[in-house]
Amino acid sequence: MKMKNNYQSFIICLFSIASLCLFSCSEEKIDDTSTFIRTFGESRNDAFRAGLQTSDGGYIMCGYTWTDATFVLDMYLVKTDNAGNRLWSKTYGTSKSEIAFSLVETEDQGYVLCGARGDRGVETTILIKTDYQGNPEWLKTFDTPSYCSLERYCSSIQRTSDSGFIICGSMDNDAYLIKTDSEGNELWHQSFGINYQYEFGRSIKQTTDGGFIVLVFSTDDDGIYTYTNVIKTDGLGNEEWSQSYSGSEPYCINQTKDGDYLFCGGDEYNSQPSFLISIDHSGNQKWHKEYYLGEGRSFILLDDGGIVITGCLTESEYQSYDIFLLRTGGQGNELWIKTFGGLTDDFGYDLQCTSDEGYMICGSTWSLGSGGLEDALLIITDPNGDIE
Repeated sequence: MKMKNNYQSFIICLFSIASLCLFSCSEEKIDDTSTFIRTFGESRNDAFRAGLQTSDGGYIMCGYTWTDATFVLDMYLVKTDNAGNRLWSKTYGTSKSEIAFSLVETEDQGYVLCGARGDRGVETTILIKTDYQGNPEWLKTFDTPSYCSLERYCSSIQRTSDSGFIICGSMDNDAYLIKTDSEGNELWHQSFGINYQYEFGRSIKQTTDGGFIVLVFSTDDDGIYTYTNVIKTDGLGNEEWSQSYSGSEPYCINQTKDGDYLFCGGDEYNSQPSFLISIDHSGNQKWHKEYYLGEGRSFILLDDGGIVITGCLTESEYQSYDIFLLRTGGQGNELWIKTFGGLTDDFGYDLQCTSDEGYMICGSTWSLGSGGLEDALLIITDPNGDIE
């Protein structure tokens, strides 16, 4: 793989675009509150794909916005205070479409965004480091051509114990890992072919032994049959074991306190249920739970052993999609479910725990925003999944 070093012109473009702080004229400042629903819309379609609570108690979200000037998608970064009031927003882009799929906060209170660029398919994986106000500090790009459409791609980033980063995605239709140092410089890469036509790395976590666990989505040439694979590697990305499982599209994996693993997924387009699968430290399946028709996109593990999942489910009356927040026990048995949405489609893409033990959902909405267009969505709930 070749990393592009000649990116000065792109950085100039980033600074010129990011200097525009885009505020929606319909937004009003809201008094301090711990739970809320906020939408963020520019002139066209917008969505958040990931977010987190920042060290100052506010929130940061990334995703995409559709720009009027070029009719392409640009990376989108929005910072709010603890009540969800927008402090600033930035866009980063070129003449091609880019989406930010995940982000992390750095020790200097800046951010690293991980995304992808392409037109008909993914061409490049992108890392952008910003300061605490979203101003770009460095950019790294990696040639990772992939058959997958940009909107369906899900590159994932995590900070590693050595202060660097690990990224998973796809290259030449194989699952692909890139390890970098703290400045985004590549240290090594690994690819994994699992004997299917197309294979995409969807989620990655560093494990307690210093290795990595990788969740892979695989499909055949026609895209009709889908497969879920989990790959365990050592600290250099060398495969230690690989297992396949039943289920539709996988999206998120985490390691449990006892060293086992959980992953979730689903496929709302093909009327498949959201699911949660537990496997042991060697990849042997322990249990498999299915829930509502839709997708389990992201989940978190609670200190009491419980699990909370978000995604989207089919709303039967209007045949649209609502966001769900599902709380289960340690064995995946449902305890409660909350839904958010309106008459049209709403999607939950990422879930985080807040400092007061509530939940942060990032996604998009066609029904809760200004109407007529897709707006980026931030939901903050209490520990019971309620909005006060």
